[in-house]
Amino acid sequence: MVDGLFGTGSAVAELTASPAIVLLATGVTWWTVFIEATIAITFLWPESRGLSRLRDGTLLAFAAST
Repeated sequence: MVDGLFGTGSAVAELTASPAIVLLATGVTWWTVFIEATIAITFLWPESRGLSRLRDGTLLAFAAST
């Protein structure tokens, strides 16, 4: 219970997660790890080698998914 605008009480909210939310959170977490690692690798790769061609695409994929 909260007393007034800046009350001294506390409020308690219980959060529950369904299996679908857990699956979604896990998928989004792994997608973030994957896309950020891919961006780092492609931007750190020397330009004279082939992997650097993927820079723009990975950055656009990150921006679109964000």
